[in-house]
Amino acid sequence: MSEQVALLDRAAWLYLNEVDAAALTILDQAFPELQLQAVALADIRQDYYDLFCVPVSGRYLSPFESAQREGRLWGSITYQVAEWYALSGFNLGALTTSRIWHSQLIPDHIGYELAFYSALLSLPDQHEQAAAFRSRHLLPWVLTYAEALHQKARTPVYRLLAELTMQV
Repeated sequence: MSEQVALLDRAAWLYLNEVDAAALTILDQAFPELQLQAVALADIRQDYYDLFCVPVSGRYLSPFESAQREGRLWGSITYQVAEWYALSGFNLGALTTSRIWHSQLIPDHIGYELAFYSALLSLPDQHEQAAAFRSRHLLPWVLTYAEALHQKARTPVYRLLAELTMQV
């Protein structure tokens, strides 16, 4: 189970943070086959912004469950996810995130959902809750999202993130 939790934590972090030089070094050591030293950090960061932040980029994939499943932000799914967090005592504000996401705190962001699922899996008495959350809020959209991410990503970091997401 701890390997799955580590995978979820890595994926959540990559969705919620732009890669910096330190993270790039860690990723390069963990995944030497990606040959990340050959990719400019500026290109990786631009890929992040184009994929997750800039709707007019032509490659944007809204990272919010409600946008993917209901076609709009702050749909009913957003409030359902927020209720899951509240009932479990999960604090979005305690996560390390980019200022972009920290200032918005929209609960159904894929990074928050993966972090929450990881937190549930980390607690032995919450595995039933984790399975229910996975079934209701991850399985209906995450695989399709990851496949689209894999197609649209221009750098190996975000193709890797798509692969990690597919493993969820």
